[in-house]
Amino acid sequence: MTENYFKIHSLGKHIYHIEENAGTCTTLIIGETRALLIDTGYGFSDLRKVIRQLTALPLTVANTHGHLDHCNGNDQFYDSPIYMNENDWDLYKHNYLPAQRRQTLEQSKHKKIDWNSDTYANILPEDMDEENYIHGEIGRPLPLNDGDIFDLGGMTFKVIEVPGHTPGSCALLHEETKTLYIGDAANS
Repeated sequence: MTENYFKIHSLGKHIYHIEENAGTCTTLIIGETRALLIDTGYGFSDLRKVIRQLTALPLTVANTHGHLDHCNGNDQFYDSPIYMNENDWDLYKHNYLPAQRRQTLEQSKHKKIDWNSDTYANILPEDMDEENYIHGEIGRPLPLNDGDIFDLGGMTFKVIEVPGHTPGSCALLHEETKTLYIGDAANS
C-alpha cells in the first residue's frame, strides 16, 4: 500500500516533494554525496521505503519543528542522523507518547478530507500496523541551530531559526537557489 499512500512530485534537479495521504508533505533533496529529508510526516506508512527507491545515498533528516505531522515518522530513520531544534524536543517527546500516538490514529480514522469540506475519511493506509506505530521508538535528535550548514555535495542548506509556529521552528535555505523550505513557519 505504500506506493498508493504517497504521491511523489518531482520539482526538478533532484528535489522531490512527497505528499502523504494524510495531507502532509516531506521534501527529499539529493545531492552528489548525501541526501537531505526535510520532515518525516505522520509516519503512518513506509516513507523510508519510498526514500530508498529514490536514492541510496547516506541520508540526513532535518525536522522543521516538533509537531507530529512533521516528525512522527522519525523512528523509520533509525540509521540516519536526525536534527531538530532543542526548543521543540519536549513537544517531540510528547508526540511519541503511546497515548498521544493512539489519539493521533483515532483522529486519523475520521479526518476532514480538506479544510473546506464536511466530508470525513479514514486516511490511514490499509496495511497500517497500529500497535507498531503506537509503540514507535523515539530517538534523541541532534541539535539543529541557527547557522548550521548541511552540505550534500553540490548543494548546501543553511538553517535559519524562525520561532513562532513553535518555539523551535526552523527553515532551511538552499543557498545556491535561494529557495527557503519553511515547514509551517507561514500558514494560511
